[in-house]
Amino acid sequence: MKGMAVYMKLKRIVSGLLLSALIAVTASSCGQSVTVDVEVAADTLYRNITFEDTMEPMDSSMLSSIYSDIQSDDVVKCKVYVSSTATAEEIAVFEAKDSAAASRLETIVNTRVQEQKDIYADYAPLEVSRLEKAVIRKEGNYLFFCVAADKDKVESEIDALFYRTDSKSL
Repeated sequence: MKGMAVYMKLKRIVSGLLLSALIAVTASSCGQSVTVDVEVAADTLYRNITFEDTMEPMDSSMLSSIYSDIQSDDVVKCKVYVSSTATAEEIAVFEAKDSAAASRLETIVNTRVQEQKDIYADYAPLEVSRLEKAVIRKEGNYLFFCVAADKDKVESEIDALFYRTDSKSL
């Protein structure tokens, strides 16, 4: 019985230490914003993720042709890769002017995904399942969008862009 009491006390001490460490790490990162070079980020996703189709960079002047209702003043910088019309694969990394603009971009990208599902539903149903696994992730003023077969790989690559331990910027 005495061994159990020591175990419980040790468990509380270790839990307290872990909680303290978590709070310290969180507090030390508060107020620090991570900056991302959207071109480097999009290129990294392009290089590190396997795509079935050929991906081509899209000229930013053509954004409104695929992202309806996009407001150019919401976008500070972006880089987009699109596939041929054979697949729905796509990469888009946006830096928005602020968090509200990033939220508007997120809505526009969600609309894009739904429009693509509607288009592919009749003639390429496998693309609809790929679109259902699309990664849309807003981090501060940044929005990441990627349609690829391996959702887990996309998420881990985006995590790596934001949670690098060697630098606060990419």
